Amino acid sequence: MQFCLSIFFSDIRISGKTALRKLKGPLMIVANHPDSFLDGISIAIQCDSPAYFLARGDVFRKRPLYKQLLSSLHVIPVHRLSEGKDHLHENEETFNACKAILRNNGIVIIFIEGICVLSHELQPFKKG
Repeated sequence: MQFCLSIFFSDIRISGKTALRKLKGPLMIVANHPDSFLDGISIAIQCDSPAYFLARGDVFRKRPLYKQLLSSLHVIPVHRLSEGKDHLHENEETFNACKAILRNNGIVIIFIEGICVLSHELQPFKKG
């Protein structure tokens, strides 16, 4: 995974990398979201404990292959009201998965802005 990041980024600098490596679960990391899918991966590969992150639920439904691929990369769907009410009940499964991960000393990563924006300023926090 580190190699994949080096393809997209020529100079990766991590402040507090030693501290991040020492972190053990159960742990919830709340981060901003400037760079799409790579944000979660770039954080997760720095952690020694298993790390999972939450992503928009509608992405899992776009193509059958997406659900398998995202699940294999430890991505868990969060269904938002803006995607329609039909899938909101599936969040119960998401909450249970997060509880199980934390119970097993894993790490859950949440991008609190709820959207990927290329900006140097923190975006408003979103729920769901």
